[in-house]
Amino acid sequence: MAWITADSRLRFAVLLGAVASITGAVLLTGLIPPVVGLGETVRLPIFHGASTWVNLGAFTLLGVVALAALATGRRELDGWTTGIRSVSAAMWLVNTALGAFAAMETWDFTGSEEGFLTIAQQDPRLIVQAQLLLLAGALLVAVGLVDGRRVKAAMDIAFVAVMWWLLGSALTSPGARVLHPDNPVMNSGPEIQLPFFAILAALSLGVLLLAWFARELAVRSSAKKP
Repeated sequence: MAWITADSRLRFAVLLGAVASITGAVLLTGLIPPVVGLGETVRLPIFHGASTWVNLGAFTLLGVVALAALATGRRELDGWTTGIRSVSAAMWLVNTALGAFAAMETWDFTGSEEGFLTIAQQDPRLIVQAQLLLLAGALLVAVGLVDGRRVKAAMDIAFVAVMWWLLGSALTSPGARVLHPDNPVMNSGPEIQLPFFAILAALSLGVLLLAWFARELAVRSSAKKP
């Protein structure tokens, strides 16, 4: 059909590739063997861990691209910052919900009179996840309210800087290891590590493809503006 252009076919292929990569990452969790204590439930926090690291990498990439845009003034980088920002923020929303669900499924509440929310407030990592979700939402709103390209880039850079500061504070706090084991994947055998890094790779590819797709939508939307 004449209205189906080469560009539209490419966008569809990229979107299909992203969906396939993310679906593959989910299916790879089936390769993770049950462990003593958690059984097959261990697959949930391992997938969440891989997804979170990919998400943090995407946010970091946003900061790098925004810094390049701020330093060079190249307009073609604006589409990339828009694409990476929107995909990363949406992914963090999913990861925040997934992290809370993983905690509820794996924490042992036996003999405790405190509810999940009370205990979660004592976990620096869950607190930072919620804080970053609010900051990511604020970032999306803020960049939508301003027109200045350099201002938007500066906002992205500031967000990433605050993100790593919050993460550093959480990981070095006294309570960081109370509810989480210390580096569980790297302290496990290859039967855990290999699926973890396969999931990491599949999710990374999926997120990059989604970011490219979102960039294309942003560029097309910008081109239609008078």
